[in-house]
Amino acid sequence: MRTETGDVPPARTPTTAFRTGAWAWILTGTGHLTLAAVMGLRPEDPARARAAAAMRAYTVEVPGVRRSLHDIDLGMSLVMAVALVFGGAVCLLVARSAPALVTRSRSLSGLALAASLVVLGLSVLLLPAPPIVLFAVAAAAFGRALAIARPSPPPPAAGGVTRPGRAGRAGPPGDPGRVTPGRRTWRAASARPARGRTGRRGGPARPRPSCPGA
Repeated sequence: MRTETGDVPPARTPTTAFRTGAWAWILTGTGHLTLAAVMGLRPEDPARARAAAAMRAYTVEVPGVRRSLHDIDLGMSLVMAVALVFGGAVCLLVARSAPALVTRSRSLSGLALAASLVVLGLSVLLLPAPPIVLFAVAAAAFGRALAIARPSPPPPAAGGVTRPGRAGRAGPPGDPGRVTPGRRTWRAASARPARGRTGRRGGPARPRPSCPGA
C-alpha cells in the first residue's frame, strides 16, 4: 500500500529493515559476551577443566609473541563479539544520521547482506543455533533493505542548462535546443532590434544640427 504522495509507508522503508539487520548483529555480539562472562564465573567441571588445561599447555609462537591455544581461542572469541557489536552500531548510526545511504543507494545494504551471508554459512558449519538464527534474520533484513531501496537518478550532465528536445530528453552538445550560459539563441538575437544609421534601436533618426552659413 502506498500513500497519496507515492512514498513507501514507514513500516516498509529500507531504513527499518536495515535497522533490523543491525540489531541482529548487536544481539549476536552482546549475547556472546554475556555467555563468555557467565561461563567464566561458573565452576569448571572435570572434563572442561582437563580440556582447558590441555589448551593452556599447548603454545603457539606468533611473530614476536608466544600464546597458548586457550589464550588465542578466548581472545579471538572476545574480539569477534566486540566487532559484531561495533558493526551493528555503525549500521544503526548510518541509518539514523545518513539514511540516504540506505534508501537511495544499494551499496551499503549489499555489503551488509554479503557479510551476513558469509557469517551465516560459518555459523551453520561451526556454531550453535543462536547465532545461526540471528544471522539468518540479519541476512533477510539486509536483503529486504536491498530489494526496496530506490537508487538516486544520475546527476545532470555538466556543461550548462539543457532543455528537452523533441524526444523529451536533453539533446547532445551540438543540438540547437541546448542552451548554455553565455550563449543566446537565434530567437533572442532576432528579437533584438538592430542598430543602424537611422538611430538607436531602430527609432527615428535624429536631425543633425545645421552649421551657420551652410
